[in-house]
Amino acid sequence: MDAFWRQVDRADECWLFHGSVDWDGYGLFMVEGHPQKAHRVAYMLTYGRVPTTTKILHRCRHKRCCNPEHLYASTGEERFWRKVHRRGSEECWPWQGGLTAPGYGTV
Repeated sequence: MDAFWRQVDRADECWLFHGSVDWDGYGLFMVEGHPQKAHRVAYMLTYGRVPTTTKILHRCRHKRCCNPEHLYASTGEERFWRKVHRRGSEECWPWQGGLTAPGYGTV
């Protein structure tokens, strides 16, 4: 996958992807005709395949970073508890679901 790594600038601690970027700021790279997030491609090239249900997250929180040392695999439950821990216990949680009627949420 030399074509992938040619689009990654490894000059700094965060290795920034300089190819296509999606609407949310994440790097995109085509793999077998399908767009994949660049950081996921970097993780798979370094550590091997991961299940589609597993997310690859950034320790550095930089969306275009492809440094494998900054990436980790996480399940949905792990992500939930990380968000809970990061928010702290004093803060109210804003509703993230949709609305079916005024004041009633859906999951």
